[in-house]
Amino acid sequence: IMSKYKYLFFFILLIFSMIYDARKDYNRYANTDRQIGYFIAVESGDTDGYIGPMDVLRDNGLYPVQESEGEILVGRGPYYGILYFILSLFLHKPVALDLVAIVQIILFALAITLLLKESERYIKHKSIIYVFMVLILILKPAWSIGWFIFTESFALSCIIFFCITYNKFTESERYK
Repeated sequence: IMSKYKYLFFFILLIFSMIYDARKDYNRYANTDRQIGYFIAVESGDTDGYIGPMDVLRDNGLYPVQESEGEILVGRGPYYGILYFILSLFLHKPVALDLVAIVQIILFALAITLLLKESERYIKHKSIIYVFMVLILILKPAWSIGWFIFTESFALSCIIFFCITYNKFTESERYK
C-alpha cells in the first residue's frame, strides 16, 4: 500500500513538516514587526512593496502607480498580491497573509512531490526515490521561502511546474 500512495503520503508529510518549521520560524520573530500573520506569515524586506499597493487598491479603489521619466511603474510584482487582495476583501489582513503563506507551502510541497514523481521515471533503482524523500524531509532544502510573503515562493513552484510540463511536452511523440 505504501508504494501505491507514497507520493500522497510524502506530500502530506511535507506540508505538515513545512508548517511545523514555519511555526518555529514564526516564533523566532515573536514580538517583532516581521510577524505579519497570526500563525505563520513572516515579512521579508520586500513584503510591503507587494502587499501595500493591494491595501491601497482595497481601501481606495485605485492601484497606486508612479511615473518616472514618462514611464508608468506599477510597483513590485503586482500579480503577486492578487491572492492576498481577494482574501483581504473578506478576512483580516493577518489571516489573509497566513492563508497566502499556506497556499505557498501547499504549492511548493506539490512542486517538490511532482518533481520527485517525474524523477522516478529516470531512476533505475526505484527504491532510491524513498531515500530522496527522507533526505528532503530531513534536510529541508530552501523551503523557508514558503512562509515569507514575497514572490520567490510562487516563482520557484511555477518554475518546477514549467520544467515538468516542458519535459512531458518534449517527450511526447504527438508534439514532436
